[in-house]
Amino acid sequence: MNKKISKKSSIGTVFIYAISSIVIILVFYFGYRGVIGLDKANQDSIAERMQLRMKADMDELSMHYGASARFSYDTSKYFTKICFVELHLNSTNELSRNATLRANHTLIWDSVSSASPSNVFGMGERFFSFDAGKMSVNCSPYIYCQDVKRGKVSFFAEGEGDSVKILCQI
Repeated sequence: MNKKISKKSSIGTVFIYAISSIVIILVFYFGYRGVIGLDKANQDSIAERMQLRMKADMDELSMHYGASARFSYDTSKYFTKICFVELHLNSTNELSRNATLRANHTLIWDSVSSASPSNVFGMGERFFSFDAGKMSVNCSPYIYCQDVKRGKVSFFAEGEGDSVKILCQI
């Protein structure tokens, strides 16, 4: 009779271990998904914050003719490069810009050719664009891309009274 009881209790123990293992696996799985979701939301928040700060900074600088400033923004880990594009050019300069965009930056070219007002672009694992206000770029081909280094992008700009000029570094 003791053998039957121990056999039943060992089956019960195996069942408890199996259920416990399933519960632990589910906790880890949903915990991992939760952490990944939080990281994605955090990265989206960083990109949104950069966009809002840059727009506000460009609006402020545009009012001060001749003033120049160095800007530095935290960027999402999904971006490796931030590009600035001058949208309003004469026909000769526009041809030069468009040729460069078609050859090297097709997503930006799609945006510009569709007459989108976006003039700042984040590129890398993800792509985003937004309008940072009236902007010019002081170097040909009127597109300036700055690499993201250690999660930050830095560049120089100058106020022009009613717009901002992005200063290309050589």
